[in-house]
Amino acid sequence: MENLPLQIYKKAYDLHYKEKKLLEAGNIYQEIIQKFPDTDVSVYASLQLSKIRSNSVSVGVSNRKVSSGRFIWFLIIVNLVLTAGIIAGLVINIQMVNKRQKTISKISQTIGKLYAGKEEEALSILNELKITARNDITPFIISADIYLKKHDFNKARTEYKAFQSLYPGNPLVVAGIKRINKEETGYLENEKRERKLKGAKLEEEKKKKKEEKTTPKYKEPKPPPRIIQKEDITYF
Repeated sequence: MENLPLQIYKKAYDLHYKEKKLLEAGNIYQEIIQKFPDTDVSVYASLQLSKIRSNSVSVGVSNRKVSSGRFIWFLIIVNLVLTAGIIAGLVINIQMVNKRQKTISKISQTIGKLYAGKEEEALSILNELKITARNDITPFIISADIYLKKHDFNKARTEYKAFQSLYPGNPLVVAGIKRINKEETGYLENEKRERKLKGAKLEEEKKKKKEEKTTPKYKEPKPPPRIIQKEDITYF
């Protein structure tokens, strides 16, 4: 079975609606709720599980011919089971919502730190989220973007690879690493162009200085000596 909750949910969904294997689909939905209680997928699984339970009741009632007394008791028991299941689902969903709100609050704090230029503090919050917000790739993506802004491409790639080692097969990891590789290539090419332009400029300056040294400077010729000195001139 696939490791990611979304992929597991897709399998259950196909069993539920395409193959009409409600029992198998219900078991997988229940597994998602138990193993991944703090993900959005668990909410969807809870809803689908409630639908299966409701459908099972309607099918069971239409197919069975029971006496009116047994039928009433059957409905009572089913309603109790469904009510218990719905309450349990609501409790799980409330817990998920609370955890999700805490995660969103932490992410908001991180963005605030980034706007304030406090990147190290932002990374510290993100490291905490990587532990508390399981299965969530968001802290890894933001961390990668921080390193990408610093042109630390190796650390940026490491963030995605860390998430991939925990939850392989996530398409966001492949797309993220591809984006980092592309930006790194562009950055290195730009650096190479700038070095080339800088080198050409230095060569031009050296050439100019060399020409200035070899070209003789123009000297203004001295005026010819006076035949009659200024002090010898008299006026009538």
